[in-house]
Amino acid sequence: MCLKRSEKDTYAIYALSPNWHRDWENFVCEKSSEPPGPISNAAISTTKNGVTRLIRRDCNYFQVNESIWNFLYSIYGGGPELIIRSNSTMNSNLDDQISSSNKPAVTFV
Repeated sequence: MCLKRSEKDTYAIYALSPNWHRDWENFVCEKSSEPPGPISNAAISTTKNGVTRLIRRDCNYFQVNESIWNFLYSIYGGGPELIIRSNSTMNSNLDDQISSSNKPAVTFV
């Protein structure tokens, strides 16, 4: 799979449940013939006063950029969408922030 960054891509980073990611990875790596079903971030999210967010900042999740999230969402649907970083919360050194994070980063090439 090859996804290229476009000029209009933002630096939004989305959280993805490790349980759903495992099911998806098993499917695309042909370890399972069953597709993963809709994205399910319920195990890593909570809703309070109509706002959905991560249960805890230190919970386990995968990080994907906006292009990857949109690609997966267009195929599988589901959610909820959990934006953990966006243009307004990031400084100019995105690569340093992502590489210094203790969360596993996902890169598709």
